[in-house]
Amino acid sequence: MTNKNHSKSDKKTRKYKQRRAQLLAEVAQLKKEGEEQSKKTDKKFEEVAEKFEEVGEKFEEVAEQQK
Repeated sequence: MTNKNHSKSDKKTRKYKQRRAQLLAEVAQLKKEGEEQSKKTDKKFEEVAEKFEEVGEKFEEVAEQQK
């Protein structure tokens, strides 16, 4: 009986370790995807900030011309 219990315990341990490794790989992938998305968002934010600055400059030019 001891061998059967030990065998079941070993199987459970292997199964647990495989699942743990799978979950860790999924977490690593999600982290990578999150970092990539964050970089894209940062780039878009910079583009919007640049456009906003351009619009502000144009607005100042028009206001100056109207004086």
